[in-house]
Amino acid sequence: MNFFLKPWTTKENHTQQPKLDLKVKVSSQQLTFHLEASIEQLCLHKSELKNDQLWKSTCFELFLCSPKKDHYFEWNFSLDKRFFIFEFDGIRQEKNRWTGFSQKEKQILLPQIFDLQQTKSSLDLIVDLDLVKICDYFFNTKAARIKPTSVINTTATHNIYLAPFHAKKNHPDFHDFSQSHCILLSELDEKIQTRP
Repeated sequence: MNFFLKPWTTKENHTQQPKLDLKVKVSSQQLTFHLEASIEQLCLHKSELKNDQLWKSTCFELFLCSPKKDHYFEWNFSLDKRFFIFEFDGIRQEKNRWTGFSQKEKQILLPQIFDLQQTKSSLDLIVDLDLVKICDYFFNTKAARIKPTSVINTTATHNIYLAPFHAKKNHPDFHDFSQSHCILLSELDEKIQTRP
């Protein structure tokens, strides 16, 4: 299933943002973040941030939410191939993080392959993640609400926040699932979302 991510914009920041296009292909076993942009306008250097703060700079993310309640996970992937995982049992109510998961939970949640391919005009970040096993173990179901997002830091020293949709707020909020639809994981490998 393809998700086309749109930047969060205001009247003030709309003209300042560099042109970019971000598509995320999500299957039951793999995520591919495909970014098309003038790469020199973006800050894609190695982050000095701690692993649990990767989301403060250029970062690719996945939110996976239970279909019945606001129990969800957040994966953060950086371009220097680091990652971090948070678990929430309510909106922004952190329940656990990567350092607190059991060994068995880490084996289920761990990204298996982390590949980065980059040219002057595009970037692909590829992650193997078994969403079926994760949902089955943590949610006891083979369905979920899925929301890929991204933070892109630019050379103009500001961040661009991208998501499939943005709630009407005065700030970007990736933790808002009000417009996320429940998807059977078996449909991920066959469904294509049309560009908005």
